[in-house]
Amino acid sequence: MTTVRTEEAGGKKRNRYFFKHGLIYRCALNKSDNAQIVFFTKFRETVLKIYHDVPIASHMGISATKNRVSSRFSWPKMMSNITNYVRSCHSCQVYATRLPRLPIEQSEIISRPFDKVSNRHRHS
Repeated sequence: MTTVRTEEAGGKKRNRYFFKHGLIYRCALNKSDNAQIVFFTKFRETVLKIYHDVPIASHMGISATKNRVSSRFSWPKMMSNITNYVRSCHSCQVYATRLPRLPIEQSEIISRPFDKVSNRHRHS
């Protein structure tokens, strides 16, 4: 394992990137997380297809795709790449359910309980 780059964090120098098995890894910010593989441009499209397009990925939204990809990989501008990829996904655009935005209605404020009661279900 070879250190690729050392960064200063909180006054301490720490090895942020390392080289192992022919891949560059980025140390996770949290000790509970795994190290992330740093990908070059030519592999990014493949990663996004696997984590968003394949049937098992089920075309999850932007946040879910970001969480899944960032748990394993890292590259510059990754979050904006994922956002653009998901927004430009043809299947998501065609099949996404778009709920209409309803206007917010002002509720009537009553002074006492049961001041206003509906008589729709009144039996004769």
